[in-house]
Amino acid sequence: MITESFSRKIEFPSDFIAGNDANGYQFWTWQDNLLGKNIKMVAAMGNGGQNIYWDMKNELIVVVTSGNYNRWDIKNDPQAIVRNHIYPSLSIIE
Repeated sequence: MITESFSRKIEFPSDFIAGNDANGYQFWTWQDNLLGKNIKMVAAMGNGGQNIYWDMKNELIVVVTSGNYNRWDIKNDPQAIVRNHIYPSLSIIE
């Protein structure tokens, strides 16, 4: 059931890497280039920065809770924290 929920159902142009991002059953999926490696990301994204990120290949789950409701202009949003701080601090990236 989880694999089906994380599978790509609707595709659209990516903001991060050549190709397409997608939406599964209420989960966003995309390829990101982090530290020179292509990483398949899956996320549940809620209002205000209530986000959960899954990186199945590296066995990583990141949960971010915050209260920035209806603020879409936050520079260091949860996705930026994952890209700029969490992944660079890890040595598990395959």
